[in-house]
Amino acid sequence: MEKSITLTIISPDKILYQGKAQSVILPGAVGYFGILPGHAPLVSQLEMGLIKLHNGNQEFRIAIDGGFCEVQENKIRVLTEGGDSEEDITHDHALELLK
Repeated sequence: MEKSITLTIISPDKILYQGKAQSVILPGAVGYFGILPGHAPLVSQLEMGLIKLHNGNQEFRIAIDGGFCEVQENKIRVLTEGGDSEEDITHDHALELLK
């Protein structure tokens, strides 16, 4: 069994993330849920929140404005209206998004 998942997060403007992860946590419509390698096929609505992905000892966070995800054959595809990686969000930008 493969030990990683390929995650692709796409907004209308750009690809927010594309790469491998050992685990991914997504903001589902009824709460956060996790995906590990070998997960059963799934389609889910996503709410505004953080996608957290773990790669070894590293954790990355990507804020999304909601959307949908598809999980199939160790691949996760997320379609979202917009978002930013943790490095791209400043305090002022976060406050603007909350408004």
